[in-house]
Amino acid sequence: MLSKKEIYKQAYTELSQRRLKRQLKKDIHLKHAVSVCPEIGELCSKLGKTSIKLSKSLLYNSDYRLKILNRISCENIKIQNEINKLLIKNHLPRDFLFPKAECEKCDDYGFVGHEKCSCLIKLIKSIITEE
Repeated sequence: MLSKKEIYKQAYTELSQRRLKRQLKKDIHLKHAVSVCPEIGELCSKLGKTSIKLSKSLLYNSDYRLKILNRISCENIKIQNEINKLLIKNHLPRDFLFPKAECEKCDDYGFVGHEKCSCLIKLIKSIITEE
């Protein structure tokens, strides 16, 4: 019989594997999209650089920071819209670069806020009944 610790470890391992599979699928989809349309790769790279800009904006005073955050947000939305247009133009679904989690409530992390997600509870029950 598995201990409570072992049961939770198995459940968390399963959730971790789900997230890893989703990340691998995302990587495969990105490679495919870039092979079909290299501009998508360039735009995704630009999108990634906005997080660096966001981090740097934290160093500024609050008034200037808000202006920068607004500008970065607008830039981010513009890039996302361009990526979406290119995906559709190349006959790929808009959400192609963002595969869905098995559980959209917790994004396959097992918790919604501080509460256990129903998917984690179901996993735990499944592990217990497998014994």
